[in-house]
Amino acid sequence: MQGPPKTPEPSILETAWPTLLQDNARTGGQGIRVAKAPDHVRWHLRMGGSVRSAPVLRAGVLYVTSMAGNLHAIDVEKGRQNWQFKATGNIHSTPALSGQKVLFGCDSGKVYAVDCNSGKGLWETSAGAEVWTSPVVRNGVAFFGSADACVYAVDVGKGAKRWTAELGGRVYSTACVGDRHLYVGCGDGLEDPNFSQFLGWSERLFAESQVRRYRLVRESEVETAAKMHGTRQRVQVLSYGKRFGDLIDFIKNLSLRQGQRMSARAVPTSRTLLPNISPAPRFELRGIDWYEEQDAAYLHGRTSDVQHLKQLLAVHPVVRLAGPSGTGKSSLLRAGLIPELRKLGWRSIVIRPYDDPNSTVAGELSRAVLAPSSEPFVNPITHHALREQLLPLLTAEGCQCLVILIDQVEDVLAPSAAARERGLR
Repeated sequence: MQGPPKTPEPSILETAWPTLLQDNARTGGQGIRVAKAPDHVRWHLRMGGSVRSAPVLRAGVLYVTSMAGNLHAIDVEKGRQNWQFKATGNIHSTPALSGQKVLFGCDSGKVYAVDCNSGKGLWETSAGAEVWTSPVVRNGVAFFGSADACVYAVDVGKGAKRWTAELGGRVYSTACVGDRHLYVGCGDGLEDPNFSQFLGWSERLFAESQVRRYRLVRESEVETAAKMHGTRQRVQVLSYGKRFGDLIDFIKNLSLRQGQRMSARAVPTSRTLLPNISPAPRFELRGIDWYEEQDAAYLHGRTSDVQHLKQLLAVHPVVRLAGPSGTGKSSLLRAGLIPELRKLGWRSIVIRPYDDPNSTVAGELSRAVLAPSSEPFVNPITHHALREQLLPLLTAEGCQCLVILIDQVEDVLAPSAAARERGLR
């Protein structure tokens, strides 16, 4: 006897998955039978960055976002890309399909609508912080949450905002939309619903002061958090480690370092710092020589470079500036960056290690930061020794940060390169 005819397996073109977990009810494809384990890879494509979102599928086209800031449309039968759309930030958001539009958010705080067929951008709208959630569409309205603690309702047709609702914390949870209600999760605990208002108030109150606040985040979140706060809010973003569990050890070490700092303050020293004041302007032509801080009035066209360096220094303890000889790296640092750092209350010193840093760095540092009558630093000096000897002086002065600019670092690298080259001959 023949058994009942088998129901054919759905082909890759017959299954639609237009939004996160297949539909707004989040059924997750419960009606589809479990597929057997694959015995081979049908095709694969490189997205140019890691994929942290879920792909969505309709009419044989797969839509995928990546951390490289791109939305890709891929033909699933051929494994080929139909088109690619570039956003303005990294993308954690799972795309959602609505009619002939694909919607998604990105870390720059923007939400995009892109034409499914051509990959052309149709409209964009902005939230106050990164959008990691997947847009949910119902009755021509797209709902999404943002890390600015708000949920937005946007018209799918033209991207116009219908309303915004502020919640009690950052929204990384994709919403579920019912007939009359919207359900969404948000941050809680240490997150204060009024914190953004507090930052705005303190920004206005302390606009001209050096008061700073500190925010602790994971290593992967430093860059995003720094962009969120910018420079006007005076929030110093610090990494406590790669995992949430690293926070406890970070706090313990912070307490230990604070105790060591208090002990260091009690140790008498025969060193004093040079006054941290701007040099008098210099009114003379520099020719082909580099510009110093006193020549800052004559440095033009490098504002964006200076601002970029400031942003990097706010996030990274070590920043490398590289470029061909004669392009103005030294002038950018000395006449561009240093005056801007001085406005923040930071100290900046420039040293040149030449080809033997073990015998020159201590003397260079002494001349750059210590008063002439002070006991100089002794070669060779490690960063631990430098921190131990300088920190009490900087703390007593109220200085929040010391930036050491190592100019002409190729002086150090050239002898090593020459030695390696001799070894190859």
